[in-house]
Amino acid sequence: MQAEFVNPIIEATEYVVLSALRTGIKVGQVFVRTAPSNVGGVGICLGITGKIRGQVVFSMKKSVACEIASKMMMQTVEELDEVSRSAVTELANMIMGRSAATLFEQGLKIDITPPAFLLGENLSYLGTSKVKTLCIPFIFENGSLMEAQVFVARDE
Repeated sequence: MQAEFVNPIIEATEYVVLSALRTGIKVGQVFVRTAPSNVGGVGICLGITGKIRGQVVFSMKKSVACEIASKMMMQTVEELDEVSRSAVTELANMIMGRSAATLFEQGLKIDITPPAFLLGENLSYLGTSKVKTLCIPFIFENGSLMEAQVFVARDE
């Protein structure tokens, strides 16, 4: 997977997290996983179509999703109800929207699907079991982890 696909996601995540959540993040060691995996029970999945096709899934623990929702809603969130789930999915949508804009500026026109919120301890992503997944760990200032799992291919 080429850096031209991944760098916009990293840059967009850093920018959106800083502006929307008012906290910094750092990028952990990027690695390849042979099958996608959920890192904690919550996944936000966005499809990609156009010159690049595939999916990006933002995975995190339920407690991290509650932290994100709390910051976005400016109130304490302890359970993921419909409104707080919407806040977390909107963060992922903002990240991928900014990524799509950057890719467009580079000449790669893509569209993203609306985000899907997935909840469960043993999530598997259908249709991706044979795809190598690039995993980008994002570590928040408080040590919480959100992982972007990217499985995309360029449409030649």
